[in-house]
Amino acid sequence: GYLNLLKRYEKSETLIVESRLFLDKYSDLPESETVLLNQIFALYDRKKWQETEDSLSTFFQRYPNSPSQERLARLRLNCAAALLRESSDETAFIRRDHWIDVLKSSLEQEGLLTSEERGRYLLELTKNLFFQKDYTGAIQVSKQLLQENPELASDYDLQLTITLCYSKKPSARTLFAHHAEELLANHSNAPDVESFRVHLFNTYLQLANECPVEERQELLDKAADHLYLIFEKKAKDLQIESVEWLAQHYYEKASAEDTLSLSKSSSENAPGRSRRKLFCGNKFCFAGSADRKSTRLNSSHQIISYAVF
Repeated sequence: GYLNLLKRYEKSETLIVESRLFLDKYSDLPESETVLLNQIFALYDRKKWQETEDSLSTFFQRYPNSPSQERLARLRLNCAAALLRESSDETAFIRRDHWIDVLKSSLEQEGLLTSEERGRYLLELTKNLFFQKDYTGAIQVSKQLLQENPELASDYDLQLTITLCYSKKPSARTLFAHHAEELLANHSNAPDVESFRVHLFNTYLQLANECPVEERQELLDKAADHLYLIFEKKAKDLQIESVEWLAQHYYEKASAEDTLSLSKSSSENAPGRSRRKLFCGNKFCFAGSADRKSTRLNSSHQIISYAVF
């Protein structure tokens, strides 16, 4: 009766102290379940997350068949999330591991979550597995998420997480490129676009070095396309070597196209666009060694424009 009186007047601090004294002495009494339950809610109301967690663990162990299990499982989700939010650099790894365990347990508990909640928590689990560097686990959960919620296929957070997971796996370059291309197609204005284009440029170069000769040109063209889009927006941020590579790529591509064109018709009948590409390329190639790099940089936009558009 005394504990119910405390609860009625919301004297939670006193209730917490008194309930602990009661449970220490009378944990075997039938009333102990209700006392522990009231203690949990009092701790939660006071935002004492770790103490709430400890009391929840005790309750789950002592009363596995309690009708309050589902309600407390939801409370545990909120509590574990709060612990992670308020974690320091020193405790973040351990608390994120705990958050992952709570998420997995909640998702496995039949009937606990609605379909909307399952989608939200599966996404949360995917992201946190990535943060813990469990890239394989994150990819597996993302597949489950998409199987249950196909409408999330273009969700930015999900696409970003999956793409980053594959970027961390050197053996999955092709899958990274596939997912990165989808991410850029669906979210062209995302803040990470340029960094993904740089990564795609390097990935396509690596794939070109490993693939059969007949597939190499297509991969090099994809690499060049991404580098060119970066060049258009942030030319000053590119290293000189990157612009040199880009200019050389389009010069060689233009030369090859002109050779094919000239084999079919005389140079007088060749399209003006091809002649311009060849002219720019020749100017680029015959620059003296001293000013060759500056000539490449100054004329690269001109060369690229004729080669691409």
